[in-house]
Amino acid sequence: MEELSPREKLILRFTVNSFISTGLPVGSRVLWKNYKLDICPATIRNVMFDLEETGLLEHPYTSAGRVPTDKGFRIYIEDLVQYEKLTEREKRTITEYIESIKNNIDDLLKKTSLVLGKLSKQLGVVLTPNFYGGIFEKVELVDISSNKILVIITLKAGLFKTIIIEIDSYIPKSELEETARVINERLYGLTLGEIKNTIDRRLKDVSEVNEGIIRYFVEYSEHIFEIEWEEDVHLGGTKDIVEQPEFTSSEYLRKIFNLLEDKKTIINIFKKRKNEDKITVTIGKENVDTNIDIFSVVTTVYKIGDVKGTLGIIGPRRMRYSKVIPIVKYTAKMLNKAVNTN
Repeated sequence: MEELSPREKLILRFTVNSFISTGLPVGSRVLWKNYKLDICPATIRNVMFDLEETGLLEHPYTSAGRVPTDKGFRIYIEDLVQYEKLTEREKRTITEYIESIKNNIDDLLKKTSLVLGKLSKQLGVVLTPNFYGGIFEKVELVDISSNKILVIITLKAGLFKTIIIEIDSYIPKSELEETARVINERLYGLTLGEIKNTIDRRLKDVSEVNEGIIRYFVEYSEHIFEIEWEEDVHLGGTKDIVEQPEFTSSEYLRKIFNLLEDKKTIINIFKKRKNEDKITVTIGKENVDTNIDIFSVVTTVYKIGDVKGTLGIIGPRRMRYSKVIPIVKYTAKMLNKAVNTN
C-alpha cells in the first residue's frame, strides 16, 4: 500500500478516534464539526472515499458513515495513535492492587487481572508461567533424623519444593553437602525440562558422593523436578466488558461466553506470546481463532525470576488503545517489580 498523505493520516486518525468514542459510523460532517477541520465536508468525504478504496475504512450496512477496518486499526495503532499518560490515581490503583498481596503468586496474578479489567473496562487476562521451563538454582540436603533427609529444590524464579526421603542408614553432614555440591555443579542453570530429559547422563560416573541419593535423583527425577503449578489463566472485568455497546449483539455475547467457558483458547493465544517482550496487538481477523476474530488482544510479558508469563486485555476492536496500551505496559512493570522484589 502507498504511504498515506498527511491529510489522509489526519482523517483516518480522527475517524478512528470518533468511532472509538461513540461506536457509531463516522460521517464527513461529524469530523468537520467535532475536530474543527479547516477543510470542507466535501473534501473530507473525498478523502474518506479514498481511504475506503485502500481498504482502511468501510461502510457498515446502509449507513452513510464509515468505520475502520482491521487494516485501518492496524495503521492507526502503528503510526497514528497518540498515547495518553496514566493519571496518578490510575497508577496508584494499579500499585495498590498489586501490593495488596504478599507471598502468594496465584492470588497476586488474580488481583492483577482484576485491576486490568477495572481500569480498561475490558477483559483483563493474566496467564500463569509454565514453570517446566524454570531454571534450576540449587538443591540442599538436610538430615532431619537418622533415617530421613529433607531435599530442598530451589528455582531462580524464587520458587522452591521440599521432599522428605527415607534412607537405610545415617549419612554424615559432610557427605550430604558434597553430594549436593556435585548435583548443583552438574545441573545448575538447566531448565526443569532439560533436567528431566538428561539427568541420567548428567549424573553418570560421579564419585565421592552418596550413590544412593544420586540413584534416587535419577530414578525419581519426574517427581523431584515437578513443580506443581499448572498453567492457568486469571480473568478479571467480565462485568465491565459485557456493558460495552457491542454486547447488545448476540454474536459478541456468544463469542465472549465461549471464551469464558473454555479458557483453552485464551491460554493458547497468550502462551504463544510469552516470548514477545514488547506490547503486541492483534486486531479482529488477525486472530485466527473464530471465537476471537471480532476482538482485539493486547499483550505483553512479565517475569517471575527467569520464568515468563503473559498478561493483557481482550475487548472489542473499538477499545481505547491510547489508554489500554499504557495500562498494560504499566501493570506489567509494577507486577515485575512486585514479584521480583518479594
